[in-house]
Amino acid sequence: MATDVKKRPIHITPKGTALYPKLGEPDTKFKAEGTYSVKLRLNGADADELIAICDAATEEAYTDAIAEAKNERDKKKIKRADPSYTPEEDEDGNETGCMLFNFKMAASGISKKDNKPWTRVCPVFDAKRKPIDPKKIKIGSGSIVKVAYDAMPFYT
Repeated sequence: MATDVKKRPIHITPKGTALYPKLGEPDTKFKAEGTYSVKLRLNGADADELIAICDAATEEAYTDAIAEAKNERDKKKIKRADPSYTPEEDEDGNETGCMLFNFKMAASGISKKDNKPWTRVCPVFDAKRKPIDPKKIKIGSGSIVKVAYDAMPFYT
């Protein structure tokens, strides 16, 4: 990982269809700390634009890791991360032409710096940029949403 922390820009996706959103209450099924998440369905130029951003961030993380590797053996171990998007398939396994993008945010954890616990909520806004409570207003699969995110690229 880089020793200098880079400030990542905030991006906003085009409007897309939310699938399985967990925005009001974090999902704790696989991670006790909880995770807020949503899959976003996009197609056409909107999907291509987001794919380009994801691929550029992944490539940047990979090249940074290669540059920071101490020797050739370490460089050979570094692999690009799997993309955070997949083609959507129908029930028969045929591609629909849409892409599914995964977005996640940790709900709580322990600070590595001072070992103190922290929590956060997923901020949700309406179309007029006014905050709404996702516990009171149900945002479910099929909702039309935009997602504000910062790409957190990584490598394996």
